[in-house]
Amino acid sequence: MATDSRDSRLLSLPAELRNKIYRLVLVEDSEIIIPPWGPLPAPPGLLATNTQIRNEASSIYFQENNFHFVIYESNAVFFLTFRDSSRAQAYHAQISRGIIEPTSPSWENAKIWLRAFYDGRAPNEGD
Repeated sequence: MATDSRDSRLLSLPAELRNKIYRLVLVEDSEIIIPPWGPLPAPPGLLATNTQIRNEASSIYFQENNFHFVIYESNAVFFLTFRDSSRAQAYHAQISRGIIEPTSPSWENAKIWLRAFYDGRAPNEGD
């Protein structure tokens, strides 16, 4: 087992081949569904292997997967947490949302959603 990234067989491969391997490991065939009550999924373990692999592979994971957030009663906490953290790390995930009709209106959640929409952090419900 390599104890140093300089000894890593993976990192000794050409970058193009490493990217192909990262895609095989990190990109899902179907959407990654995030239920309205969470939790947010932990990033794959490969991204925690070492700094170089995280730097090379994170954008593949976040940009090439489709994260589907199910929003219930306008509660966008998990969506906004994910969106803000990925933006802070300069990732641009493709995000779609499913809307479940509320059993009763949550005005507090609606205000948070509208504020995020106004700030450009949340898409319109029809988008």
